[in-house]
Amino acid sequence: MPALLLLLTAALLAAGPASARPDGFVSDRDARRRALAYLDFATEEAARGSVLNAIAHMERDRIDRRYDPPTPPIDVADWAAPFDKLDHLRDTRDFDALYLLTALLGYEGHPYLTPALWERVRSSLLSFKTWYTDPTPPTPDPAQPERTWDDSYYWSENHQILYHAIEYLLGERFPDECFWIVGFERTKDCSGPGEMTGEAHQARARAFIERWMEERWEAGFTEWLSNVYYQKDLTPLLTLVEFSADAELATRAAILLDTLLIDVATHLYRGVFGATHGRSYMKDKYRGPEEDTWNLGQLLFEKRGAKGFTSVGDAGATLFARAQRYRLPEVIREAATDRGNSLARTRQSFFVDERGPIEKDPAHPEGHAFDDTEPNFTFWWGLGAQTLWQVVPLTVLNGDRYDLWSTSVLRPFQPLRDILGNPPDMGLAQDLAQGLWPAASAQLMREANTYTFRTPDYMLSTVQDWRKGANAAQVHAWQATLGPDALVFTTHPMNPVQPPSEWVGRDEGSPGYWTGTASMPRSAQHENVAIHIYSPLYADGGALGFFDWEALTHAYVPRDQFDEVVRRGKWTFLRKGKGYLALWSWRPTEWQDYSAEELELPANGPKVSFDLVAPGGADNVWVVELGRQKDYGNFTYFRIAMEGADVDVEARDTELGHQTFDVVYDSPSQGRLKLPWDGPFELNGRERALDGYPRVDNRWVTAERGDPVWEIKGKRSRVVLDWTAGTRTVTRR
Repeated sequence: MPALLLLLTAALLAAGPASARPDGFVSDRDARRRALAYLDFATEEAARGSVLNAIAHMERDRIDRRYDPPTPPIDVADWAAPFDKLDHLRDTRDFDALYLLTALLGYEGHPYLTPALWERVRSSLLSFKTWYTDPTPPTPDPAQPERTWDDSYYWSENHQILYHAIEYLLGERFPDECFWIVGFERTKDCSGPGEMTGEAHQARARAFIERWMEERWEAGFTEWLSNVYYQKDLTPLLTLVEFSADAELATRAAILLDTLLIDVATHLYRGVFGATHGRSYMKDKYRGPEEDTWNLGQLLFEKRGAKGFTSVGDAGATLFARAQRYRLPEVIREAATDRGNSLARTRQSFFVDERGPIEKDPAHPEGHAFDDTEPNFTFWWGLGAQTLWQVVPLTVLNGDRYDLWSTSVLRPFQPLRDILGNPPDMGLAQDLAQGLWPAASAQLMREANTYTFRTPDYMLSTVQDWRKGANAAQVHAWQATLGPDALVFTTHPMNPVQPPSEWVGRDEGSPGYWTGTASMPRSAQHENVAIHIYSPLYADGGALGFFDWEALTHAYVPRDQFDEVVRRGKWTFLRKGKGYLALWSWRPTEWQDYSAEELELPANGPKVSFDLVAPGGADNVWVVELGRQKDYGNFTYFRIAMEGADVDVEARDTELGHQTFDVVYDSPSQGRLKLPWDGPFELNGRERALDGYPRVDNRWVTAERGDPVWEIKGKRSRVVLDWTAGTRTVTRR
């Protein structure tokens, strides 16, 4: 990569247009201090199997003259696990490939890695299968198959940009090299299956990246406010900023980094990304320091230094700590550290009506039809819409075309594919999908309107009226946050609690007992108050017996992390410092007791019963209201006020054998809130919108969907992001 191009790109990213003043950024001195704090922490340990930990050691060696990396150097055997994943086309290999690519582009030849390891990194990346349309090698040994299919997950938005960024930067770095696919024998003339030059890979990937970026600018992120997958969007975008010689592409990546980080900043409470999440897992949401975004938040926004870091091999913190070209605007840190009251609303992803009835020419977002093209297929699968009746023809055709029925995403539906025959009966396929939509569309991440209210003593966040009654694999509907470990939320479990628990990892299935939800509530929030109505739109067991759920809802209430816990009738009251929370359940509740050993709970998890169960049915109403010492005086007065509040629930039987509800709640702080199962949400007789929000709306920036310019304004600085012009201007006000 020509040095002059790198210097020019870096200058454009840092300063913006000639008229911009660079002092609207966080100071270089402060950024360096924070980076060193994380690198000091990360390099206290030599985690020889971690590529990210190796990057931390090499980066600290680059910037700290007093530091020498430990010996002996890392060798090929130390990284056997990531190489095995790449060699056998296993899921999440793109995560590992991005870190290997960062090591190669940033530190190639560094003596902390042996020459043999550097060569292995290079060959693994040159043989990296970069997209699902490329051929899959045959199984090396049919008697003992190591690879029976390509089980890489290419589809969600974070995986898409990861694969595209890797392909683009590899092509840019090695334009004249012949890339091959591991498992095929490499040819001498670059004519073998899937073989392409780096230049061809770069051109292909650029088109993918441009399309992905346009969709994110237009409608935000399908995995909205995810405390797992925002990190996986941030890191490939940052890698493009740091290493691409194309100033236009790098600047657009920096623009999207700003939009992601203002999302994080306006939804942080005491370091916790405590928002509703489009995707999350119990392992990430039972306490703030376990979030995949935690260390990055500590690095960019918090003041505690190494005391707040929790991982020596964290992707977000490591890659941002080594960043040289991306600079954080001061206004984004201001939004993260603000201690006043603030309201943040977002509207993200694209709308599609999964319910039906089936139509010949179904409605779709502009530019995103259901025709059999690669852009349409990737777009709809990126929304998790594989099993929607509108998308099923695309799914069946491409499942057959690319042998996707053996992969994890379609394997559960292989029996249904067999029913369709050859050629497939698409009418039958759509009928099946439409009939099963509440249960089978669990992966769908259609348009979401989110609402988050933050005060100095708590934060409450909800996705408003999103897919009520439908299965939602990894969606986190709402959360109240009063401290790093003091979190409360509810779910409808898909299965009984069982070992090994979902606290251990993300592979125990979702929805589960805590991860995701077997049915989404109809939710509505206004400032410090929210109502959540649960009523599944499908019967337990589903039409084919695939979709079981539990006849209960429950709340996560880590009692040992609160200063006071009091139960009175249907109310549970909690205090953390000067923040108060009241949780009401229509069905009577009880504490579910089980041992930590039985469920393999983590050592840093709750020590006393934390599962507040409302048995008797999956249909229930939960009401949550938060308060502050500033407003109520002591905790007793808050409890008295809440116990005197009327909650009127009208239940109606459904054809599925359970109930829906209309709720009227007389809130002591807000007045009368009315939320029916069908119909508008009202506050004191006036309708409150649950959808149609701006793309982003908070104290620092408001923009409608499709607006070409965002202006993020703080007390001392501002950022102007002009998507049409492709410019990012950061100035001091």
